Amino acid sequence: MNKPAEDRGIMSRLPGDGQYWEELTDRIVEGATPDLAALRDQRGEWWSAMSRFSNLLVTGALAATIAAIAFLPPVPTDLPATAPESVEDALGLAPDHPLAILMAGTPPRMEALVLSATENER
Repeated sequence: MNKPAEDRGIMSRLPGDGQYWEELTDRIVEGATPDLAALRDQRGEWWSAMSRFSNLLVTGALAATIAAIAFLPPVPTDLPATAPESVEDALGLAPDHPLAILMAGTPPRMEALVLSATENER
């Protein structure tokens, strides 16, 4: 490469002949046409017929969601006086239940992790 960078020209080894590229395109199209036609004629998945109605289905799902939210019952303003102090009490979990261990504010002790057994497993 003794020439300066601006005088080098294109460094590609691909043919520059337009006829070559036209013939290559024709070969690719001719080779792919039978395979693509066979795929088009095959029966698709169960959901492929629904794809024609995708906009309608999405609109219907959105309308159903909005209607479900609109008809939710109101949130009660008066809470019971004896509300549970923790989620474990509300769910009725035993102290050594794996869910109660995971929701605890402090990290569990090693024996709680290794020897965890609930009432149903004993």
